[in-house]
Amino acid sequence: MGKNRIIFLTILALVVVAVLGCGGTEVTQEDKGIVKIFKELDARDFEAQNLVQDKAASEKIIREIYTEPQLQEALQYLEEMRKNQVKLVHYNTEYKSIEVLEENDTQAKLRVQAVTTGAYYTTDVPETKLGPLNHESKYEVLLKKVDGKWKIAEVTYLEEQSKVESSTGENNQQ
Repeated sequence: MGKNRIIFLTILALVVVAVLGCGGTEVTQEDKGIVKIFKELDARDFEAQNLVQDKAASEKIIREIYTEPQLQEALQYLEEMRKNQVKLVHYNTEYKSIEVLEENDTQAKLRVQAVTTGAYYTTDVPETKLGPLNHESKYEVLLKKVDGKWKIAEVTYLEEQSKVESSTGENNQQ
């Protein structure tokens, strides 16, 4: 694998969580209200990354999940994935903690710590596995209610503690 592709995959891993969050599907006792809504939105964004080669379908999902300013970042991220012919297949997200920092009728702020695993593939047919994703992150998410529906408005990293593995087996500390 070329050096440029390894660099791209490393940057892509960081952007996955920073722009689109960490998707997850496991429901626990704490998954009530705004936490459950966040996890559902979060999981949907991995659908968009898996369908990235279908521009209309992936962008439709992204528009259902995000509002500005995060919406433009998410759309740009999908465009970059299409340009590089890369998609992400999400395996699992382990939420270590989700803390509700504030919540009212129009917005909520959550602090999230999660570990996301998956793999990058080409969008070509037949697809080729490019490398794994193993990313731990801690960030805050601002959700806003738009036309009666919750959407992700902003994702801000608190600290970087990510571990990204490339298909060459190298570990890169970010």
